[in-house]
Amino acid sequence: WQKKNNIVSNINDLTGTWLTVGFSADAIAAMESGNPKCHFIHIKWNKAFKEYQRGNYQIGVSAVDKQSLFNIVESINGRIDGVLYFGSSVSSQKVLSSVVHYQEHSAAGLLHLTQSLVESKLSPRLVVLTENSVPFENDASHLELSGSLAVGMLKTINIEHPEFNAVHIDVDSLLNENLEEALKVSASLTSENDNSREDQLVLRGSEYYVPRIVSKAVPKAKEITFDSDSSYVITGGLGGLGLACCEWMIKCGAKQIILVSRRAVNEVVQTKLDSWKDLGVSIDVLSLDISTEAGWHSIKDQVNNSAFKLAGVFHLAGILDDALLMNLEWSQFEKSYQAKVSGLLAF
Repeated sequence: WQKKNNIVSNINDLTGTWLTVGFSADAIAAMESGNPKCHFIHIKWNKAFKEYQRGNYQIGVSAVDKQSLFNIVESINGRIDGVLYFGSSVSSQKVLSSVVHYQEHSAAGLLHLTQSLVESKLSPRLVVLTENSVPFENDASHLELSGSLAVGMLKTINIEHPEFNAVHIDVDSLLNENLEEALKVSASLTSENDNSREDQLVLRGSEYYVPRIVSKAVPKAKEITFDSDSSYVITGGLGGLGLACCEWMIKCGAKQIILVSRRAVNEVVQTKLDSWKDLGVSIDVLSLDISTEAGWHSIKDQVNNSAFKLAGVFHLAGILDDALLMNLEWSQFEKSYQAKVSGLLAF
């Protein structure tokens, strides 16, 4: 990360029409008072659609309410200069239910918003604001997972829809002064200056940082070996990637391996497993669904009942169900990340 100076110098308040999505009442009040020349249209996430004030709305992120979001965007006559989207929600509960809930609020909403803007033929500057979703200066102890999926989606938005010139701004706390700084940067990003080329900014205190690629000497890799008296878990273990990983680990000394997969062992795989067992390798196969807490608890029971300590987990399970953003449904995202994320959080 490199410090970027003068990023908000000589920048006026926001002007024109801005759509804000997902912010709290306090944040909305700060926006209104600090930017009197800007016309805001605020959308708050809630269970169902309604116009809670004239020109302001609350909607849900379900597939049904996606149409309501499209209707709001369509009803805005004229130009939208920018969209300020809150991409993370801070929760003190680091539990599976809260993480999945906030992932849905941040990522599903961003997907539906992008689709609505494209269908309405609008191309405002898209600014996604998150709180502590970026590891900065190797400090990962306070990372908020709730914004990670939205941040990843924003990278895809920039590739598939460069007309939005989307940018991600991460702050260390969403206090009013930080929000004011982010709004000033949002204003600068809509103007013709050097800042318009940045697609990621980190605000820490009153200073902004940008990612840069720098050259670095890479030390010679050490020889990798695995402890023969410890056990290792490979999820997605009966797939092509899982079996290749297992074979590599055996060549590097692993002797106790647990393969986890939803698929059954076929004749070809059984032949491969038998050949490894002939080499003195102990291989246990668990048939279960790791996208559930119950599945991961079964793995933990297997590990706890083993005479060998668990030394590592290779989480290779995954489901591919991809398409262009305009052709995606949120259910496809849920299907893909449940195996990779949801179950793992319970482990």
